[in-house]
Amino acid sequence: MAIGMEYLYLHGFASAPASSKAQFLRSQFAGQGLTLHVPDLNLDDFSSLTITKQLQFLVKEYGDRPVCVIGSSLGGFLAAHFAAIETTQVRKLVLFAPAFQFSDCVAQRVGAELMTQWRTDGEIMFYHYGSDRQVPLQYKFWLDANSYRDPITDPAVPILIIHGIHDDVIPPRLSEDYASKYANVELKLVDSDHRLADREMLLFLWQSVRNFLELSQTN
Repeated sequence: MAIGMEYLYLHGFASAPASSKAQFLRSQFAGQGLTLHVPDLNLDDFSSLTITKQLQFLVKEYGDRPVCVIGSSLGGFLAAHFAAIETTQVRKLVLFAPAFQFSDCVAQRVGAELMTQWRTDGEIMFYHYGSDRQVPLQYKFWLDANSYRDPITDPAVPILIIHGIHDDVIPPRLSEDYASKYANVELKLVDSDHRLADREMLLFLWQSVRNFLELSQTN
């Protein structure tokens, strides 16, 4: 990649920069003499979080420089939207089990009864993996997320998607459908689940990232 390129990792929903994939990839980038930026997308207050706030943060913090973005789950969905906004700055995307059709997936996973409670009460509790506890999340999160459809990608932005065939959180068919629409999208279906986090899979992710982003050519 070009000199001056920056690298960004976006973690998933109710996760944190300390996630296993984020920390593993950060260490691998460091071994190449590169910095992988891993911002906290909880933005100090998970309960009032929205997709709009997360995208505004990304544009403000990273929208003024050439960047390659890696995103996991919701982070992958955000990465694709960020690329659709910053068409001249985002040079490549790597998406791990991207949460396409995110609001629909959330509604299905929460279930009709809890969705009704969420709408009525204004918030419900979610388990937050980053802080290892139940945390409230306002219903406006889902309303805001529901206003975002899967972004149309710029054909000039190469995209690699890696998705586990046993993923029961984000169906792999969503990545298959997305990849089928665009010539600039390469899809790798792998024998794993949503987390893509066992040691062998982490090594495969790194090898794929390194090759796709041409990191071996940076030093």
